[in-house]
Amino acid sequence: MAGFIQFVTITAKPGQIQQLLKHVRAITAEVAANEPRTLKYYGAQSKDNENVVHIWEEYDSDEALAIHRQGKAYGEFSANRDTLFGSDIKLDRLTPL
Repeated sequence: MAGFIQFVTITAKPGQIQQLLKHVRAITAEVAANEPRTLKYYGAQSKDNENVVHIWEEYDSDEALAIHRQGKAYGEFSANRDTLFGSDIKLDRLTPL
């Protein structure tokens, strides 16, 4: 597989987890409907800390990631990051084996 994976960890501010989950679900739906070059996009809530969300993203190229970042749901998510995020996003860019 060409391309790359991004593994993202987001910690919600206290009281903001439901809003964060709403945004992640909206992005997931938009990706499924409109982004064929985003190969996989999964969000999951930590069982150990309910305020932590992990997102697994697979893209066929940097161009696919750029297209993803132009989506409406992603734009709304990004515009609200100061309200939603309790700390900086942790992003690991991975090479598939």
